Amino acid sequence: MSEQVSRSRNSFFITEEKKYKYLGGHLTIDDFKIRIPSIGLKRKFTTIALLSIFEINEVYINDSYLLILHFEGGKRNISSNLMSKKDEYLEIKKLILIKSNNNGIS
Repeated sequence: MSEQVSRSRNSFFITEEKKYKYLGGHLTIDDFKIRIPSIGLKRKFTTIALLSIFEINEVYINDSYLLILHFEGGKRNISSNLMSKKDEYLEIKKLILIKSNNNGIS
């Protein structure tokens, strides 16, 4: 986990990047974006700016939760089954909801 502090005109922003084991790779989230590894053999990632998320849904399918992020340019899922720990899924969900609410999403 890395932490950077940057200064704007009148305030401080603390950007804390958190990493979670996901799909054999790492899902990372900070104050501005979330980076999700793709499913498959290629080591590609989807990076989503939190400001571009306009809808968040959660469904329960086959004993797992699926968080669906709708953003400008598409949608991306985060599955609790692909997390190394179930409580990490809840933490990621909480972080996304908090940061999205700060961006005007309810």
